[in-house]
Amino acid sequence: MSKLFIFGWRRILFALTLAFVVSLLSLEASQWLFRMRAEALLADIKSLELNRSSWSDAERLMNRWGEWGGWYGNCTAEDCSYDIAIYHLRFVYPGFVFEEGPHLGVRALELVGLRSASVSARFHVVHGVVTNKGFRMDVALPVSRWISPESGFWLKDEVGSAYWPSLDASFFEGAKLRQTNYAQLEEHPNRSFIQRRILLEASFTPEESLEEQAALIDFHFNCLTRWTACTNRGELLLRAEEEFEAEGRELAHDHFKEAPYQLPSRTPSTEICAREEPDVLVGEVVQAEALPILTNSDSQRQSGWLTRVRLKDVLKGGASMHAGDAFRVTVYCNNNDEKCNSPFPNTQIILTGTRVADKPNSEAPDFDVSECGVREATQESLAATRNGVQEDFGPRY
Repeated sequence: MSKLFIFGWRRILFALTLAFVVSLLSLEASQWLFRMRAEALLADIKSLELNRSSWSDAERLMNRWGEWGGWYGNCTAEDCSYDIAIYHLRFVYPGFVFEEGPHLGVRALELVGLRSASVSARFHVVHGVVTNKGFRMDVALPVSRWISPESGFWLKDEVGSAYWPSLDASFFEGAKLRQTNYAQLEEHPNRSFIQRRILLEASFTPEESLEEQAALIDFHFNCLTRWTACTNRGELLLRAEEEFEAEGRELAHDHFKEAPYQLPSRTPSTEICAREEPDVLVGEVVQAEALPILTNSDSQRQSGWLTRVRLKDVLKGGASMHAGDAFRVTVYCNNNDEKCNSPFPNTQIILTGTRVADKPNSEAPDFDVSECGVREATQESLAATRNGVQEDFGPRY
């Protein structure tokens, strides 16, 4: 073999190696650039103050993030919901690599500390003032975690193709919490947690303490750039994951303590119900009628009652309802619920729930009391109700 031939192959090998190293360094640089953008985006979202930041503050962010931002419909100072989304290595994100196989490309990138990820943010402006905001981060798990022993490959259709194996966490700050688990709100009325598929979201109001807010938005961006991928959601947003897990353990403990195979029965406080529900009414019972008992299982039975109520006063909401109007309320409950107690005729009661739209020829009730039930309108309960209405963290723009 001639020296010229060997020299030629060496040059080709050197060129290929150099190209590989340059490509690798380029990807590493792009991953760090993505992290810096993600950190800057979170800092900008944190800088917005609910019910204080103006349309000009929002426009500043729109101009800065316009390459990755957008909106649906109109976007003016009167009403604009603006979204920003930035992606990294989309061509290897697990939802794209759907079919089963060795995923050699993804595995090769993992060996050098590269992985797909995304960050997104949103804020809403109404009447020239920012009324809510949020931020989300998704980071792919190692391919080895795409396999579940019980179900095989995570992304098979029968397992649920809408799920893809990543660590997903977000926060949302708004005047209203994103979910109403009343048992949790009794413990901490200004924050809540909800899991949607594999996404954990921490939701809080501006009334939450600054210390707690800071902990709930303390994203760990090293999950984007560290050599070995993060494998636990707590590595992404520690405080939210810890509180969410603690609430789950507490619920499981209460479940076991109260009755096996039956969720605990808790009637929320009058104050929490008045704060969270859209409509709060005071009425007088005209007629109460028991409903047939419904059997769901051997361990849990449901009963209920139907009552006709004459409206006395609207403390909150109650669209298109006036004093003297008569309407129907239906309550279903487990046999051990406090709200199973049916009020007697001529009793003054408090209703917290939702006014149901009128439906011709419908047997549906006119008012849905949801989880809160019906309470007798005593001096104490009325005071608690009015406190809850005053604490309603509705839009303040």
